[in-house]
Amino acid sequence: HFAIGIGSSSGSTCTAKSIIITAQNAANATVTNYTGTVNIATSPAHGDWSKVTANGTLTQSVLDSGAASYQFVALDSGVATLGLTNHHADGSLTITVVDNGLPLTSRTSSAISFSDNAFVITNDAIQVAGRPQSMGVAMWRKDTTTGVCAISPYYTGAKNLKAWLTRDTDDPGGAAPTIGLLSLPNALPGGNNLASTFAAGSASFNLGTSDVGKYVLNLRDDSRAFASSVDINGSSNTLTTRPFALVVNGIKQGAVNNPAANTPGGTIFAKAGSSFQATLGAYLWNSVADTNGVGGDGIPDALATLAQITANGATPSYRWLTTLAAGIPFTPATPLECVGCTGTAGALSNGVQGGTACSSPNCFTSGVATPTNLSYNEVGSFTLIGTATDFLKTSGVNLSALVFDNSSPTPARNAVVGRFIPDHFDTVVTGGMLCPTGLTCPTLFNGFVYSRQPFITNVIARNLGGATTLNYDGSLGFAKAVTLSAWDALGSSTTQNPPTATPGVLAGNAVAAAAFKNGATTPGTQATPTYTLPNAFPSATPPPGPTDIYLRAVDTDSVTSLRSVPANSVEGGIKIVSGRVLVPSVYGSELLKLPVTNVTVQYYNGTRWVTSSTDATALAAANVGTANCQKNLGAPAPACKPAVVVGAATLANGVGSITLNAPGAGNNGSVDLTLNAAGWPAWLPSNTGRATFGIYKSRFIYLREMY
Repeated sequence: HFAIGIGSSSGSTCTAKSIIITAQNAANATVTNYTGTVNIATSPAHGDWSKVTANGTLTQSVLDSGAASYQFVALDSGVATLGLTNHHADGSLTITVVDNGLPLTSRTSSAISFSDNAFVITNDAIQVAGRPQSMGVAMWRKDTTTGVCAISPYYTGAKNLKAWLTRDTDDPGGAAPTIGLLSLPNALPGGNNLASTFAAGSASFNLGTSDVGKYVLNLRDDSRAFASSVDINGSSNTLTTRPFALVVNGIKQGAVNNPAANTPGGTIFAKAGSSFQATLGAYLWNSVADTNGVGGDGIPDALATLAQITANGATPSYRWLTTLAAGIPFTPATPLECVGCTGTAGALSNGVQGGTACSSPNCFTSGVATPTNLSYNEVGSFTLIGTATDFLKTSGVNLSALVFDNSSPTPARNAVVGRFIPDHFDTVVTGGMLCPTGLTCPTLFNGFVYSRQPFITNVIARNLGGATTLNYDGSLGFAKAVTLSAWDALGSSTTQNPPTATPGVLAGNAVAAAAFKNGATTPGTQATPTYTLPNAFPSATPPPGPTDIYLRAVDTDSVTSLRSVPANSVEGGIKIVSGRVLVPSVYGSELLKLPVTNVTVQYYNGTRWVTSSTDATALAAANVGTANCQKNLGAPAPACKPAVVVGAATLANGVGSITLNAPGAGNNGSVDLTLNAAGWPAWLPSNTGRATFGIYKSRFIYLREMY
């Protein structure tokens, strides 16, 4: 449907009367995207239409018929102000508006009384709370013979008038404006309340305001001294008195003021996703802060300070929906700002303040809102923007906030908020082996490695809500060097693993800032640390371990994977065990290839050595070392004739085999075998097995047989 704003119920046959047409939904909210065509009619069918504040196309069908059509466009945002000129002294004229395709949208205005003798009120072009508004009133008269309209020079001298307001439905009900000492009432007064002096039909006065509002000023002379048969009425256009300025200041988190840092090394303000606060207020005019032209221009001067702009206090009734948002410039710079820029534009949460429905702390009280739940979800900084659109549903009355950064006792008009850092890291361990049956491993990975064996640790920067902060990126400059450390429990804040006087050693634990891309380490740049158990095997008896470690990340900004509630930490864990490989002793003919079966990788489970059943370490010929060749295997050259390994196999379930070449006829003897040559991992120390050729028919010295 359509709301039809007529202001007051009086009109002059000499001047156009502003009519506001607003497209509304069932809840009486403006349909800002309405682009339909409306048909307009008057009853009686008098008057001509013109555009006052409207961007669409107005079509007048027949002159002085009151009929027209208007095509709304997107720039109207659902509101158009048209002028109705009616030369007929109609005592009761109504206006009907309907969408040309939707008959049910039809609405009819209340009645307007047009008169040949009427006050025409001209308002100040600048309607700002606290600034005196220069107003004028003239008594226009249409000559009944010639039809010519003019200000009557005979309406002169002291006049006692009635003055009152007609408040708009969107007026917040604040303090009434004044004329001199008169506080204007909201209804026609019973007696005259305004003394004014006219000269040649005109008078002037100042409308004083101490609050925001939306209303029509009405004047009436019902003395019948000038026109014996009629009252002289007049009404202003709808006056929307806005604040002098919207101001954001007091940006802080606890006792930490916003430093307005917009470089990677700038002072830290807050963690991404954490709550911070600001003060958003609508303030009264102050002449000291508005020195442009005579009486100012209603806009704070560029060099006006926070103290000057806010000196006269807030407008008590301001509670219009005002939005705080993150805007450009961002740091790091985003594609919104420049070609080739790759930063991510973050979002500000809980930025909507006030409006007809709000909940604490996002409401205005006496013209000021102090949201304490603002948060920004990215790393870096942003420019804070505050806007209020179509204030009090007046098209085109838009407000932009001035933002003071709060970085010092005399805050600068600097809308930068930052620097933000990640709330925490998550660490994720990969690259180990699956936990075998009989061994309990940390659940976040469910795997294990051997003491001194490298494993992969990814580090991910997160905001408070758990989303990855994409701007934590080495190429953007906002990632920092990270150090990993090993702890004995997930989220442990007191003890390091193991909780003994001789903890193990984590090496390879530095993660360069350049390793981060879009908030996380990337394939090829992840950390590959090693953890060496204390009293390392094979010198220790019994061997150390097994033990669990959890990987903690801390960067140079003190961002850590340890959450404020340690149990909420996400820190990758892995089991560390002592490992070894056993090479068995074998014998066979010097004329045949000799298989060395049951080469077994083992780990120490805290009680005994067991097969590492999920190990699939590659076992190659080059890994086999030979030594201590005896008898005919050692001379003549080449020494250790069976040293050539003709076959090897990847371990399956922790077990594999090696095949040795036959040394040939007459080459009997033995050779010691160890897995310690090129490529064999140092974290699996090997025993020494012996391969014997052509000496033993059986490995038994004596075998008793029973018959």
